[in-house]
Formats: sequence, structure tokens, C-alpha cells
Amino acid sequence: MNSLAQTDGERSQGLHDHLVELLRTQVRRYRRRLKVGQREFSEAAVHNLRVSIRRLLSTVELLGDLTSARQVKKVRRALKRQLDALGELRDAQVQLLQLDRLRLRSPVVRAFRAYLRKREKDCARQARKTVKHLKPGRVAALMSKFEVELRQCGKVRRAGADFVVLRRGVNEVFARVAALRQQIDPADADTIHRTRVAFKKFRYRMEVLAPLLPGVSRERLTAMRRYQNLMGAIQDATVLLAGTRRFTRSEKIAARLGGPLRVDVERARRRRIDRYLKAANRLDDFRPPPSALARPWTAVT
Repeated sequence: MNSLAQTDGERSQGLHDHLVELLRTQVRRYRRRLKVGQREFSEAAVHNLRVSIRRLLSTVELLGDLTSARQVKKVRRALKRQLDALGELRDAQVQLLQLDRLRLRSPVVRAFRAYLRKREKDCARQARKTVKHLKPGRVAALMSKFEVELRQCGKVRRAGADFVVLRRGVNEVFARVAALRQQIDPADADTIHRTRVAFKKFRYRMEVLAPLLPGVSRERLTAMRRYQNLMGAIQDATVLLAGTRRFTRSEKIAARLGGPLRVDVERARRRRIDRYLKAANRLDDFRPPPSALARPWTAVT
């Protein structure tokens, strides 16, 4: 019996060690991208930094099912402040990118592009004031406390029990996505956006647990990213549409000149909504695999 108990303890510690390494990987990626983001504010640098923040946040929320809620709240506050600092800049960059992809041509479009470039510079100036003062060591210190808690979990709890907790959290997130999917109104892009936000949270959790879940292949994760991108394209068009309204108001563009621009953007958004709706039922393909992991202390390779 003592021998068996020791084996279970070793196995449990192995699972939690693996989770700690997942967390460390996310922190390293975040710190690298923050370092780049403090030097430049290109579209790619801002996008990559925001993605790394979201992934780290998702990992913390996932592992928070095993640790104290207080720690999760502290990390969530710190990371969301960083996301907020980059939000307006990212919106301006998305609008410029989308405007180029739509390949619209008119004097109003040229004026709109110039307006967005100025807005991008203004937002970058504001973001720089915040981002250059960010100290990755603060986030790393919070992560260290997470590591301590996770290792303690491995000493006092069995791997199988904690793995069940993690899987339950993933199943609950997926259930929310499925419920939001059923509530989508094609005439209301916000309903698709809410589904996308929930799906992104689910996708990131699946990526974190993928090494521990048989059947979650790289191809499946790629398919999930493509599914999310279908909804993301709609949100990008929605952000661009909001930008055209802000532009025509602030620059006092006559309705007869600004109207066609908004119509073109709305038409593009409608096409993207139709494209997503044709693929919306693929969500069922991403349901978490029902089988439990036979050896949850060992990463699947």
C-alpha cells in the first residue's frame, strides 16, 4: 500500500510539473513579445503581444480551477490593464489593414486612410506611455506564486482528480460556446462576436491541454483557429464600420460622400457573416473528446 501511495504521489507531481512548465512557456513568450512591443508598435508587434497576453490570461484562468481565486483576480487585473492600453491602437491598425484588403478606391477612402494613419500615430503615442513602463517582473512574480500553489497541489492531491477538474472547466466553456452559437442572430453581429470571444477562450484552453488529451491533434487545433478566424473577419469589418462612422462625424463628411463607403463596408461584413453561417455547425467537430486520459501525469507526444 505504501508503495502504491508513493507511485500515485509521483504521478500527481508529474502532472502538476507539466502544468507548471506550460505556464512558464507562456510567461517566456509574453516577456519576449513585451520586449519587442516596448521597442516598436507595428501591427504585427501589437497583435503578437495582445495574443500572448490573452494566451497567458487563458492559461491562468484554466489553472485557476486548481488554485486560489484571489491569485487569478490579481493576474487578470494586471493583464487586462495591458490589453486595454493597446486596444485603441489595435483597432486603428485593424481598420487600416481591412481597408487595404477591401481595395476600395475613392477620394473619401483616401481621406479615411489618412485619418486612420493619424489616429494610429496618436494611439501609438498614448500606448507607448503605458507600455514602456510595464514591468514583466511583476507578472512573473505573480506567476511564481501560481507555480508554488500548483506544486503544492501535486503533493496533496491525485493527478486524476485534478485532471477531472481541468476537463470539467473545458467542458463548461464549450457548453457556453454552444449555447451562444444557438443564440446567433444573423442580423446582429454582436451575437457572433460574443460567440467568438467564448470560442477563443475555449480554443486557448484546448491548446494548453492538448498534450494531455488524446485525439487533439495539431490539425484539429488548426481547424479551430480557422473557425475562429471566420468570426474574427466579421468583427474586423464591424470595427471598420464603426471607424467609418467616427470618421464621417468628426470630419463632417457629407452623407452623399460617406454613405457609399459605409455601404461597401457593410456589404463586405454581410459576405463574411454568410460565410461563417455556412460553417457555423462545424463547432460540433471541436467538442472536447469524451474519453479520460489513461495516464494524466504523462504528456501525450
